[in-house]
Amino acid sequence: MKLAFLKLISFLYLRNYQMTYTNYLFSFSPILSTPGLTFNLGISKVSILPKMTKAVIIVSVSLFLFLFIIEVIFMYGKKFKEIRIKQNISLEQAAKDVVSISTLSRWENDKLDINFSQLNHLLANIHLTLREFARYCEINPSDTFSIKAAKAYNSDDINQLHALAQQQLDKYYSSRDRYDLFLTAIANNYYFDLTQKNIFSQEDINRLNYLFSHVEYWSEFYITVFANTVFLIKPEVQYQICNKILSQLYLQDFSSWDIFIDSIGSILNSLTSLIISNPSLAQKLLEKINKLPIPIQCSYMKIRRNFLDKLLHYRLNKDNENEILNIISSLKTLGLPQIAHNFSTLFTRIKDL
Repeated sequence: MKLAFLKLISFLYLRNYQMTYTNYLFSFSPILSTPGLTFNLGISKVSILPKMTKAVIIVSVSLFLFLFIIEVIFMYGKKFKEIRIKQNISLEQAAKDVVSISTLSRWENDKLDINFSQLNHLLANIHLTLREFARYCEINPSDTFSIKAAKAYNSDDINQLHALAQQQLDKYYSSRDRYDLFLTAIANNYYFDLTQKNIFSQEDINRLNYLFSHVEYWSEFYITVFANTVFLIKPEVQYQICNKILSQLYLQDFSSWDIFIDSIGSILNSLTSLIISNPSLAQKLLEKINKLPIPIQCSYMKIRRNFLDKLLHYRLNKDNENEILNIISSLKTLGLPQIAHNFSTLFTRIKDL
């Protein structure tokens, strides 16, 4: 079964800009703005999990928004003008109740800057969301390291993954910066999944677990990092994190549909990991997941949740193989062979435990 690893976008841009724009969109700042620290908390050594899957990399467009607000405000007035004209909206209509006509005209011609609040209201006046504007402006810079790591993972390039992980680990040891640790953890997580080998020291694992266990608001950034590093997180910490994310889901405490989808995906990634490493915690987590209403638009998540339910039962009781095989067969009948293959692969690995 493929874990829905969520692609990490532009750590370097986030690192540059989060100090200034910490409160506008996704509440990245409280943990991320703190300089790197070293922790030695005595967390037991993480288990090496067997290879489970290749990743489906989900690009979440909303991650771009926070990272490039500054560029949008300072550099894309002309793009705003293009859209305004294409929609046949006058300067007067676009500027209404936000800025003066002359101010808007000057921004559209790159002669001054506007603030974030003004940008939001101006976009509303031309019937555009910030996400749509980012797409139109082709604001798509990305963290080269994460792209390389994901590419190596999807192509089973173990040597490249090891080289990338070791390179980033050396950088982390030099900087002691949590961003470098996160990036290293992603590459190590991929390498770990393919080889059952872990390049982290006990201290590295301790610190990663410490950082995650002290996040109180799970923004899209942290959800994405967690989803990409579940193999490196202690089962008890995974369970704690999933409870926090579930609490936010129950409260609908999210700023976008993308975050909702990514949240469910990260929890199911963790559930998959726990089925192998700690079935009792997996059972407790599944009971909570089953109480969460999943909209019909998330049918794949429902299918995956139900399959993991059957898989956990098999892990504990070994008496429902036919049920699992029927699910896999039904997916093939429905024209979903890749999902069927992923489920079959994971089932084989569970049987071999």
